[in-house]
Amino acid sequence: MRGPGSGAPVSVILAAVRERVAATSLRHTAREVGMSPSGLQRVLDSGGSSWMKTAGKLQRWYVRNGANAESVDPDTARAAIHILLAGMPERDRPRVRRGLLAYLAEMHGHNRLPDWLDKLSAER
Repeated sequence: MRGPGSGAPVSVILAAVRERVAATSLRHTAREVGMSPSGLQRVLDSGGSSWMKTAGKLQRWYVRNGANAESVDPDTARAAIHILLAGMPERDRPRVRRGLLAYLAEMHGHNRLPDWLDKLSAER
């Protein structure tokens, strides 16, 4: 199951949240996400079934803190693009997304595209 708007899969984000909670605390992680500790615990306990209420906050947290900073993966890039496009009209998002990905690919010139860019460019 993916988050709303084809962001990172819920399972990936929840795994990152659980790792962060284990490394810090529920209270600390909830503060980073921008929600109450009890609310975050409910999302974790539900396995994401209460995802819709907190999707935006968790997607933004994942892009800022939860993703591995060492390398960008397709799920992280997808979530970041979803956040960037969220403020524009729904009808324009596919065209702008394609344009953004084409621009990023063009910037790489004849070099091999990063895996995340290659994968996202192949998606419709």
